[in-house]
Amino acid sequence: FPKRRYSDLAINLHFWANPGDRDVFLADLQKHRIVREVEHDFRAKSGRILHGLISGELIQLDDETHVLSVVRDVTERKQVEEELRNRNNVLATLYQVTLDLIDRHDVNDILQSFLIQISKFLNAPDISVDLLEGNDTLVTYAVTPGQPLQTGDTMRRGEGGWLSWQAVESGQPITAATSSRLN
Repeated sequence: FPKRRYSDLAINLHFWANPGDRDVFLADLQKHRIVREVEHDFRAKSGRILHGLISGELIQLDDETHVLSVVRDVTERKQVEEELRNRNNVLATLYQVTLDLIDRHDVNDILQSFLIQISKFLNAPDISVDLLEGNDTLVTYAVTPGQPLQTGDTMRRGEGGWLSWQAVESGQPITAATSSRLN
């Protein structure tokens, strides 16, 4: 924007979470003179990143060009949309499992279908169901296809399967992402 004074907030480089977004916004504004509800990430004074819809227009005041702009914070809406997507994924998984339950009567087929659906939902290719035998032995009861583990494999405490042992000790499901060994 040569020969023009832009001191407005929308032009301030520190206002934009991604400076490249600012450049795109200004180019669109230069080309069209008006931009309506374009989604970008912005930085609050606190440094927190907010999702917003920005609208802007070039205006003339006292022979100077200014940017008249407004940003509507849609951070909460984006969070709700993400939560809805996650819930829809859960419902889609439950729906598929329900269909599989209707179509299958063998408990092993049902469990295998369930593991495959959970694997897709969690985006985790290696899922297993291990049963505790005594206090120190896990027996693999079912696994997703393509794993080195096989149904019937056993592992004693300390011989591997640390995620499974962590689940036994905590009484909670464990993923590699939530494991204390990886954090």
